Amino acid sequence: MNLNLGKRNFKDEFFLIYKGLVGVGAIYVGIEVHTTGVAYQAGIEVYPIKPISLQASFKQFFIHESNINKLKFQLRHHRKRTAYFTGYQDCSIGGVNASGVVLGVDFGFNK
Repeated sequence: MNLNLGKRNFKDEFFLIYKGLVGVGAIYVGIEVHTTGVAYQAGIEVYPIKPISLQASFKQFFIHESNINKLKFQLRHHRKRTAYFTGYQDCSIGGVNASGVVLGVDFGFNK
């Protein structure tokens, strides 16, 4: 479940496009925990030259008296409904940190 509070595109005289990402939602963990919690996200995506974008985002989940933090920075190459990306990701779950370089592919269903 996710309530999208804002997704806005901006364009200035240098033709850079910015996309702000803000959201609040709920999370459910079912395996042996069966608990719900609250989550929020904030981020920005900048398109300096087509089809390249730079994205930075932070997500935080509050569940079962603890929190999960996820921070990521990505360089993305867009082709139609697909984005190929590389970047850095940091995830903190219950005091345990995992971070490193990531490679991946995003598939989108929006036009």
